[in-house]
This record gives sequence, structure tokens and C-alpha cells, in this order.
Amino acid sequence: MAATGSFAYIDRETLDSELEGYATPHLYAGNSQYPFHQLDDRAFEILNNDLFREEIQEGKHKSVFDSVRLMQGVGERGRDCILLQGGIHVGVIQCKRLSTSLDKPTAIKELLKLILHAHLDSRLIPEMSKFRYILAVSSSLTEPAQDLFDDFSSQILAEPDLDEWTKAVIQHFTSLKKLAIGDVREFRNRSLTSLSVESLPGIEISRRLSGHPKLFARYFEVKKVVDRDTFRDLLAEHGNEMKSWITQQSSGMKEQAFPQLAPSDWQQEGNQKLLEDVQLLRRALSEAEKGEDFDP
Repeated sequence: MAATGSFAYIDRETLDSELEGYATPHLYAGNSQYPFHQLDDRAFEILNNDLFREEIQEGKHKSVFDSVRLMQGVGERGRDCILLQGGIHVGVIQCKRLSTSLDKPTAIKELLKLILHAHLDSRLIPEMSKFRYILAVSSSLTEPAQDLFDDFSSQILAEPDLDEWTKAVIQHFTSLKKLAIGDVREFRNRSLTSLSVESLPGIEISRRLSGHPKLFARYFEVKKVVDRDTFRDLLAEHGNEMKSWITQQSSGMKEQAFPQLAPSDWQQEGNQKLLEDVQLLRRALSEAEKGEDFDP
């Protein structure tokens, strides 16, 4: 673990140890958005940290920030990842892992959490006009939330529930309960209209991650599939050979193809898997010929 001032960051060795033995979710080839919701919260945070780190190494973002660091705590004061330029905090990435779309009240409360903590500790946002807030969401934002983020600074103060959302955040965190809405309103409003605020939905994270295959492989395992129309084309072209092979492998497999194996050998994982694959292919051929969808 490394620290700057009183801010504790996670070092690379610790990050790698947190991912050691991590069971990577399966992703089927052709999916345009990766199933980030199948990661756990910490893995989603580390993924975003690693993605921005690789983009920085490629020379991207150099006019805005030159390094990214993951915080020690989960969602520490509204900051999962810190963006720095010359060692100075110039932004944060707040990560939300969800299987459903993030609604507007929840999205704004996430930002208010950071702003209210910054009211108590100005080091969190050293220079408001040069500070960037990125909300990375595993799924997407609801339409009202995305519309707000698309034109944030000009719309946010018109939100009729802004005071109620602020009060809810104050009441939720022990460290903020000494604050009163009247004491923080001016600072809150100035922050909301000065910060650079942007959303990073799952579809955009997927697009950017697709350009980093080694990084992608740390978090997902790809399962390749053939769509029904392609399978039927293959069947039309090679159907007779496929049927001949299946007949040979399945009907007389144990006696003809592998006569040296004892009955108990077929319980071994590799041999059993071959039998299962043959059975699945038989079903696929049969259902494709009948024009039915194949559901393994």
C-alpha cells in the first residue's frame, strides 16, 4: 500500500494479489457489452483502474491527467480511483456495478457524496474548475440520468429534489451528519456547476476494453458460438461429412474409436466431455434440419 499525505492507495502487487485466483465470468463472442455486473465490486474498480492506466501509457489523456491510483477503501468518500497530474489530484472515477440501469437520484447522490466530503476536506478537490468527475457504470444510466449528464452544469441546479438528495446523503454518512443544508448549499452549487462531470456507461467501457485484449483476458473468458444461420450454412456444405463423423463417434464410439479404454475410463473428465460434445452436436444437427432453435 502506498500513501500520499493521508490518502492511501493500493500498489500494483496488492492489486495483482486481489485478482489472484479470481474466477473470470464467461463472455459469449459477439456481445457488444461485456457482463461487468458479473464481476464483484472490487474487480470492477480494478478493471477501470487498469483500463485508464493502459490508456495513459498509450499517451491518451496526457493533457488532463498522467496517472491513476486505486483507493484503499471501497468508495472512499466517493472516490474509487484518483486521477493525478504531476502528483496533484485532478479527478476521480467513481465505479457503480449494477445489473440494472442507474437512476438519476442515485447518480447525483454519488457525486454529492464527494462534494460534501470535499466541503470538510478541501484536499479532495484542490481546484474545482480543473477537476473531472467520471461515473463509471457497469450497465447504463436511465434516460433521465443520461440526459442530465449530457448537459450537466446547465441543468443540475434546476433539479427540484436537489436539497432532498443532499439531506439524504448527509444523513447516510456519520462523518457528514454535523453538516446542515444551509451551510453547504452555496459550496454544493458552486461545485456542481464548476466540476467537469461525465458518465462512462458499460457499452463505452466495453468498446475501450476491446482494444486491450491482454487486459480483457484478466477479467473475462470468451466462449465462441456459431449463430443458427451460419450453422445451417455449414450443415448444407458439410452435412454428410458431419453426420458420418457423428455416427462413427457416437454409435460405436466406445467399441470402435477407443477399444483400448476400459468402461471406467469413460468417467474421466476428458472422455466424458467428448461424449457430451458429440451428443450436443447430434441434437444441433437434428434441430437445425427441422428449422428449430437449438438450446443447449
